[in-house]
Amino acid sequence: MVSLFEYFDQNASLIRAFLSMKGDLSFQEQFKNIIWSNLFEKELSVHIKKDNLLVPGDYLVIYLISAHLGVIQHWLEKEQRETPREMASILYHLSFRGPLYAAGVNTLS
Repeated sequence: MVSLFEYFDQNASLIRAFLSMKGDLSFQEQFKNIIWSNLFEKELSVHIKKDNLLVPGDYLVIYLISAHLGVIQHWLEKEQRETPREMASILYHLSFRGPLYAAGVNTLS
């Protein structure tokens, strides 16, 4: 994920334009497909078993992709204040630990 953020950082103006509200929606769709393919199919396919899903797979996929895309867009809009390594860590914690854990909530009442 660090390499991906390094690429975004090096091409920030172009990526920012494509992912903006006025950007190319077909590019955004392709971008979502790339994120899923590179981050989830290759990395997690060994760990995620369809029989173990607690929610329908299509909802899981769109939740993860939309969340990642939103984080990347936000980072680019802030002009990459965090380093690519910091962003990879942020996405790691949000993705693998979950947003509630990242918010400091350790147990649900």
